[in-house]
Amino acid sequence: MQSYGLWLISRGFGRDLDTYYAALRAADHVRKGDLDGRGELSDSGLLKFTDYFIATALEQVRFVRGFWSLTR
Repeated sequence: MQSYGLWLISRGFGRDLDTYYAALRAADHVRKGDLDGRGELSDSGLLKFTDYFIATALEQVRFVRGFWSLTR
């Protein structure tokens, strides 16, 4: 993956690979009953991955913001 600049989401994913892979597995999990979405895959699993992704992105933004405040 080509990186431009300091911020890169894969840096956040790479910090805890077990959690990253668990979030991916949740997103790919088969639907858990009639109330878990309309497609073949689990909506609740996708929501877990989305929450993980957003939390990781925010963590990385805070890291970069802190880094830049140290260099000024």
